[in-house]
Amino acid sequence: MGLINGVRDVLVDNCTFTNLTDNNGNHQHMIYASHNIVSVVTANCLFADCLADYVRFRDNSEYCAVQNCTFISTMSASAWPFVSVELYNDTNSDAAGDEFFGNYFQINSNAFTYNTGGGPGPYSALHFSDTGYSPYSYHCDLTSSQASQLSSGATSFQRSFLQTNMGIIASSIEMFGNTYNSRVAYHLDYAYNTGNAPGNGWSGIIKLDNVPDASGALWVPTPVLRNGDFDRQGLQWTPQTSSTPNECLFQTWFCNPKYANLLWHPGFNGTSNALRFDGTQTQYVYQWMTPPGPTWTLDCLFAIGSGFTGNGTKFKVDLFHDDISGSKVSVGVDNLGRFGIYNGSTFTVLSELGTVAFSVDNNGNGNYTDPSDILNVYRLRIIGNYAAGTPYVNLYTSDANSPMLTHQSLGKTFWVSGAPTSVQSAPETIAFYNYTAPVILDQVAVASGLAEQPPVISGVSSGGGNLVFSGTNGFPGDTYYLLSSTNLASGHWTLEATTTFDANGVFSVTNIVTKEAPQKFYRLQLQ
Repeated sequence: MGLINGVRDVLVDNCTFTNLTDNNGNHQHMIYASHNIVSVVTANCLFADCLADYVRFRDNSEYCAVQNCTFISTMSASAWPFVSVELYNDTNSDAAGDEFFGNYFQINSNAFTYNTGGGPGPYSALHFSDTGYSPYSYHCDLTSSQASQLSSGATSFQRSFLQTNMGIIASSIEMFGNTYNSRVAYHLDYAYNTGNAPGNGWSGIIKLDNVPDASGALWVPTPVLRNGDFDRQGLQWTPQTSSTPNECLFQTWFCNPKYANLLWHPGFNGTSNALRFDGTQTQYVYQWMTPPGPTWTLDCLFAIGSGFTGNGTKFKVDLFHDDISGSKVSVGVDNLGRFGIYNGSTFTVLSELGTVAFSVDNNGNGNYTDPSDILNVYRLRIIGNYAAGTPYVNLYTSDANSPMLTHQSLGKTFWVSGAPTSVQSAPETIAFYNYTAPVILDQVAVASGLAEQPPVISGVSSGGGNLVFSGTNGFPGDTYYLLSSTNLASGHWTLEATTTFDANGVFSVTNIVTKEAPQKFYRLQLQ
């Protein structure tokens, strides 16, 4: 079973994979998740005798689970790793770019059995390995001294080392409830092979059985969108082997026509990175999403440079609710800085959303943060209610360099290639476009729910001199304020705390109270 680049949300349940052999000596896997595969759950399956890794998750494949399965090798030729997470960084000649370790794997309640010895190995339940060069910002090719330190170090050291040097987050690897026969040499291991790379003098296998989380904690939900802040980069660590048209600068995002036109820019409001489109090109980046449901919210920050050519749309975002027909909501900004929404092929200006002031790169170096430059960053929020009898979207925008969504355009039912189906439709793919304009994009977030609705206080507790408010219905990353007043009629409110909603839109804020303090009323205020 082959899962090709970008596939998401696959369940393999109650299947039998046996006797997968090839007389020509070719490697074949029972399940092969190639590049950027997300949320593959394999459950209640039998895997017996494969002449290669039985289940392989390669290159940024993550949020995957293997549960209640039986793995068995009855002959030495099939004694390969049962579940592997592997990278092949010998070259950068394919459009997938450089390869990185994904995270968030749950391997639980499986039976792992090797019945014979002498096979190719390693005899591993879960096998992490890199062949070739290290991906950008990591050091997978260890020295002999580093390998010795990793092998003999305490569990806390091993976990820290893996995250710093390989990008493997041990707390996101959950292994519990599994059984292993005596021939399973490694519950989890890390291996390195030099391949065509020069390496640092070491290749081999390191036993890391105590590294995973064995607590049986609930699994982290699969995010709707990955790497929305562009902080997971993907340049080749050894550029002499890179193929410029195919260098992948930002992980998890696909692009058209080629990655070389995706450039870097300093991030907005505290993030490290932003994506910048080449202003001389017309290009788009896209990502398949885990559908957030029929009610959803998109939020992003963007800037448009003044150095563009031509008229018409300069920046656009599409949210597809039917990939096959191309049905979508499509919002953009034209060469006059006007926001608009597409109704079929017609760009309808929404003057109520304000106007974009274009940024200025005075020295032409592609960086809009130099002292003489002018950077105007705008916030765009699109809220879709496809659960309504007649689906619609509400749009909100900010003024330049302000987080406040001060402009709105409500109840829009304009679509391209077909409207959403009430209750049944949800966004499936997100795409951002530039049209010969230097667009900068950052802090893209998509979540379930209607972020325009007020948050709900669902719990209040007190103790130890503290009053704790908690609740739901926020938008991930949004700032909110806890205000208090001793007199509702006065209209005066005092700021008590400033914080943000977590990744699930949940909030909890603590306020110190004393017996001597007067009675207070509390409220939450959004940005």
